Amino acid sequence: MKTKLPQKGISFGQLIRKRRKKRRLSLKEVAIDLNIAPSALSRIENDICLPSATTLIAISNYYNISLEELKWIYLHTRQTKNTNT
Repeated sequence: MKTKLPQKGISFGQLIRKRRKKRRLSLKEVAIDLNIAPSALSRIENDICLPSATTLIAISNYYNISLEELKWIYLHTRQTKNTNT
C-alpha cells in the first residue's frame, strides 16, 4: 500500500499544528502526552527547530501518521530550512 504524502509546501510544524487543532487539543495537552516541554512543541510547530528521533516517533504514534510520511516532510522541512539560512 502506498503512503499518501502530505501536500506540497506544508512544513513539518504546520502539519503537526494542523493535526493538533483538528483534535481541538491545547499545546500543553499534547506536550504532556508527548513528554516534552510545551515550549519545545511550540518551537517545533513554528518550524524553529525539528524534533529529535524519539520525539518524531512519539508524534507519529500520537497522531497516527506513518513514519514514512513524517520522515518525508521532516527531511523536506529540514532541506528548506538549510536552503533559507
